[in-house]
Amino acid sequence: MLNQIHKFSSGLFATKHLDLFFKKYLEMSQNETVEDCLINLSTDQGNELEISFFTKNFICDITLSNGAVYSYKFAISKVQAVTLVESDEKWTLNIFGEKHFDYNVTKPSSHLHLLKYKEAIEAGQTV
Repeated sequence: MLNQIHKFSSGLFATKHLDLFFKKYLEMSQNETVEDCLINLSTDQGNELEISFFTKNFICDITLSNGAVYSYKFAISKVQAVTLVESDEKWTLNIFGEKHFDYNVTKPSSHLHLLKYKEAIEAGQTV
């Protein structure tokens, strides 16, 4: 997965910043099996690289923005709701719980990966 992210983001971020991003990913996924992930590259407010992933126990979110790495990790048992909303321009996956996360896919791109992620998180809540 890290090779995929590196290819995906090559040339958009300084190597030292990507190294910090990868280090945080390895730290947060340590001793856990990653069940699924969403990788997002946003250019709305400058280049931002984001990965959200979940394990049997946690949802994790890591963002590289303007040379800084931000991260958050919370127990999947704290998820209160997961919704997939369609608007004219995009699909938005909202995850509500200890913190609110949202992930957007601009149309005409497919929303199927967001739907798969939603269903997997909901299934994880009942385990």
